[in-house]
Amino acid sequence: MISSQPKARISPLTQLFAHLRVPLYRNGYALMIGSATTSALGVAYWALAARYYPPEIVGVSSAVLSAMMLLAGIAVLSLPGALVRFIPQAGDRTRSFVLTTYVISVGTAAILSSIFCLTAGRWSEQLAFLQEDRMWFGAFVLATVAWCIFSLQDSALTGLRQAIWVPVENTLFSVAKIGLLLLLAGPIPQWGLFTAWTIPVIIALAPINYLLFQRWIPQHSAQAQTSAGALQATGSAGFTYGAVQRYVIGNYPGTLLYLAYTMLLPLLVTHIAGSRANAYFFIPWMIASGLQLIALNLTTSLTVEAARDEAKLALYCYRILQQSLKLLLPLILLVSFAAPWILLVFGTDYRDAGTALLQLLALSSIPNAVVMLYLSFVRIQNRVGGVIFTQGALCILLLGLSYVLLPQWGITGIGWASL
Repeated sequence: MISSQPKARISPLTQLFAHLRVPLYRNGYALMIGSATTSALGVAYWALAARYYPPEIVGVSSAVLSAMMLLAGIAVLSLPGALVRFIPQAGDRTRSFVLTTYVISVGTAAILSSIFCLTAGRWSEQLAFLQEDRMWFGAFVLATVAWCIFSLQDSALTGLRQAIWVPVENTLFSVAKIGLLLLLAGPIPQWGLFTAWTIPVIIALAPINYLLFQRWIPQHSAQAQTSAGALQATGSAGFTYGAVQRYVIGNYPGTLLYLAYTMLLPLLVTHIAGSRANAYFFIPWMIASGLQLIALNLTTSLTVEAARDEAKLALYCYRILQQSLKLLLPLILLVSFAAPWILLVFGTDYRDAGTALLQLLALSSIPNAVVMLYLSFVRIQNRVGGVIFTQGALCILLLGLSYVLLPQWGITGIGWASL
């Protein structure tokens, strides 16, 4: 007999909570919230910088910060990806694993940043002060080292399924740097942007790493040793530093190529068009990067969950692509339409120079989402060739086309190159 009783309806709120209980989505959304908050506050940071600092200082400071983050990205040796990939399997070796990544990255960062400062004048005349001023030299090295640890700790939190704390950390960091930006505009404008960016990073290291090593890593290790953590324990048995080394070596060329086509562009603009043009370029580039982080964060969560259950990789990829498009499409339309008014916050010069660039960069978020998903897929399967080929093609196309189009079309040429 067929029951005539109607099926119970599930409320939208219940569906939402059920959706957020899935680690694949929960961790991805946590990272997205962190990125969205950082991006929004980043817009405020650079808007205030444009109001309170001359364009020349904004241009030079953004180039210095880009160089610092580029060197930090090189120094971490693709270890952030290794933390996300292998912490789920590391079990009671997680503590030594994380510490090892810190030691390697800090040493590499100190060496690379010192070499960069000693040769800064050869890279660009406008960066020669890093070579000539000892205080700038030391501050740049310290900032690069701190940024390495800052990046690694976020990856460790993600691998431990504690990504919910990433937006808290990033929000406090962003608010603090805005406060310092305003505070330092009068007394030390030449140092203001760099100092406001660096000091909050250094301050954030102590509390996050205390919680990381005293609370979350011990919890993760203890879970791996219990019957309730059978999956993690099984994974730990297969965890070896040899596997990590192969992953890092295989992915590092792709990481370098990614850093090249993301971090070198501000330096390229500064070198070809000058610091003022870089100020007008950097703001749209920074805003559009917030859109691209949506796909990056969701695929990072994909890596964590697929590392725990690779049999569901195809299903996870489909779900992540679906969610990426649902989130990106309305945001791209909004940014494309509102681009002139968004940039007007920074000033009429920023609006006039950067509107077309911002619209083109926003549109490029769609192909970027597909590329990020593919890269995550092949990384999980340890298909190194696919990573290197894809990143290499992107690097050559973006930097090559930007180099050709920048002198002819100005900074808008980089927008066309990104598509």
